[in-house]
Amino acid sequence: MRCSNISTDSGTNSNKPLEMFLMNSFNSKDEALDEFDITPNQSKKWAEEQQGHARAYNSPKMSALAEQRASGNLSDEQWVEAVRENNMPKPFANVQDVPSYKELVMSLRTPEKGVINTGSGTKNMKRLPTGMQVASRLDIPAYKDNDTWVVTLHTPSKGRAGKVIGYAKSAHLKNVTFQDGAKQMKGAMKIAAGGAKFPMATFIGSWADTNTNDVVAQSEEALASDEWVQIGMNPDRGEFFYDKNGFRPVASAEEVLQVGSLLMARGVVYSR
Repeated sequence: MRCSNISTDSGTNSNKPLEMFLMNSFNSKDEALDEFDITPNQSKKWAEEQQGHARAYNSPKMSALAEQRASGNLSDEQWVEAVRENNMPKPFANVQDVPSYKELVMSLRTPEKGVINTGSGTKNMKRLPTGMQVASRLDIPAYKDNDTWVVTLHTPSKGRAGKVIGYAKSAHLKNVTFQDGAKQMKGAMKIAAGGAKFPMATFIGSWADTNTNDVVAQSEEALASDEWVQIGMNPDRGEFFYDKNGFRPVASAEEVLQVGSLLMARGVVYSR
């Protein structure tokens, strides 16, 4: 039995208590698969056919510098310059492919928590109201295991990601603050030195209930516009979000469009 149907229009959803959005949409992964006419065997076969996403590790030089920074023997400024010289981020030239709802559900370990309706969804998907405060990040297992880029939405908690609300094809947030990673510097440097990755790249803002097709179209326009900045976050390069052109840490933005790991931001404020 499904726990809750909260796929009504945004005006109705805006009156629902937060607890309703945190309820699981389905009692199990199999039930979530069934919502999209997928059998467990089909899901298993699909997963077996995926290549996964191979991680690219830092060079021995950058790994050594990460260890130095974690121990306090390398300044923030020296680290930034080292990344600029040895591991500059490469901006995307195009908007990434968007998974279908079926691919999204099959790629997830816990789709029963809920799938966010960003256009052409089913009746048991969650529809978030415009203005709802959310924390957004990428689902690491989905791309690590299945090379599928899925947005995970959480409740904000002390500037970080709290409980999972659900999973989406895309996200459109306004009045965004990027997670202050200062407290996670040592953790990021462990990753940069070759350690296992864990969720830490979160940004928080007001949800805009925008159809994924429109988010994709706006992102394509943003890529060709000087008004928008392409943002990245990879703990191999540090604990902060950054402008991919110039590798400058960012603190906030008026608006962010997210499709997979592509983040386009407008009205960016830099932290240094």
